[in-house]
Amino acid sequence: MARGDYLYNLGDGDTYDVERAEIIFDVTPPTVDSLTINGGALNSTSTEITVTLSASDADSGLAGISFSNDGTTWGDWQDYSTHASWSLSTGDGLKTVYGRVRDSVGYVSSIVSDTISLDTTAPAEHGLSINDGALYTNKVTVTLKIGAKPGTAQMQVSNEGNFADEEWEPYASRKSWQVTQYLDYVIPRLVYARYKDVSGNVSSTYLDDIIMDVNAPTGCSVDVTPGVSGSSLRTVGAEATAMHLLSISATGDYPYAIYLPLVLNEFCTLPAGPANITLSLEATDDLSGVADMMISHLPDCKCGTWEPYSTTKAWYAPEEATTIYVKFRDSAGNVSEVVTDTISW
Repeated sequence: MARGDYLYNLGDGDTYDVERAEIIFDVTPPTVDSLTINGGALNSTSTEITVTLSASDADSGLAGISFSNDGTTWGDWQDYSTHASWSLSTGDGLKTVYGRVRDSVGYVSSIVSDTISLDTTAPAEHGLSINDGALYTNKVTVTLKIGAKPGTAQMQVSNEGNFADEEWEPYASRKSWQVTQYLDYVIPRLVYARYKDVSGNVSSTYLDDIIMDVNAPTGCSVDVTPGVSGSSLRTVGAEATAMHLLSISATGDYPYAIYLPLVLNEFCTLPAGPANITLSLEATDDLSGVADMMISHLPDCKCGTWEPYSTTKAWYAPEEATTIYVKFRDSAGNVSEVVTDTISW
């Protein structure tokens, strides 16, 4: 409403100051140019977020804002601001926030929205871990789990603590990353991270380390000492297929059954029985240590399963077996070549 001063003569010879009022008609709703959650971050570790709005109204001016998590049920109108706090619905996953603005005469804008993924499995404090806190890796590519406080908008990740060559990027709770190779040198690989919130404040630097071990166990051997022969079981793979009964119910006077071939190799397991041989095993790994071994009487350790490494093992071999096959794995996941020994029944 605009006002101006005017002189008016009432007919008595005197003049009086009066005010003239003008009413500006506003018939145009406000417009919202953008709505952004946590500065464009990809993830949030908390349901508490910050929404940034860019809106305009050419006539009466912006007065209020309102938000919704489903586009149907809306929160109360609050005074217009370019930044506002809002709570996401619970439950991890992709979330959508809807927003609208209202001008001074009550016109409401069209609805705009933005999305963010809620990940409460990541810590709600700044920090990161490599491969879920593993001590060793045998691969250059690792997975980072990156925790962040509510309102975190951006992050920088680097293999160097000065972040000289790294750009700010939208915050994400998980990120595939390549550590520095350094050939086969056994040194900790460090990864650094820092954060920027929606107000532009930059955090201190956080880090985690992991040791790269790309060398498989060495000095591997197995010696077989026959014991008392146990009961004989059918060797896995001795029969390519077996007939598997598939029962099918039928009505009337003609019930029937169908027999289908069942390929045993699809459900590969080693035969079991009383231990009849003793294995003396040896392997070394100077870095991450020997963790597991796999034993089989079939070439390439077929049908074997990983079990904790031990230097001796009482084991059952079927009577028709002639060779024992063993391989070893270290704590970084490197697997040795297969070693063998023959069985002297």
